[in-house]
Amino acid sequence: PMTGGAPVDEVASKLAQARSLLGTDQLQAAQLYREVLDIEPDNAEARTYTAWLLALFAQSTSSTETGDLAVQQSRDSFEAVLKSNPGYADAHCLYAVANGRFYPEPDLELAKREAQACLDNNPPTEMRGLVEQFLTSLQDATTTTTG
Repeated sequence: PMTGGAPVDEVASKLAQARSLLGTDQLQAAQLYREVLDIEPDNAEARTYTAWLLALFAQSTSSTETGDLAVQQSRDSFEAVLKSNPGYADAHCLYAVANGRFYPEPDLELAKREAQACLDNNPPTEMRGLVEQFLTSLQDATTTTTG
């Protein structure tokens, strides 16, 4: 404000910080998403990436009870985001990958549907290529399994 500019939007700033930490410090990213949700409980990005981080945690945990709880929380969170924001491509993209790769019992049909929904909702360019490859790998796996 001293320079005449508008104050930095706190939510946008926290989201940008969280995005930058996703690959390097998931705990700090999760904390930032939590802070965003404290300000905006319906923020689709924060809810989606919190669900994604839960899926990653579930995949990495050795405790089945803790992992099962994280899987259920992740699924519930993704479903809630998709119900309230059906056009949010990131939620479809990440839910597809979580279902196909991270949950202990993959749901390949749901993963395929969500991957297609991701592509149908115009995901970010960098995500599109990854999801297209993922969808192809799912189709190849299904063909190999059934053929």
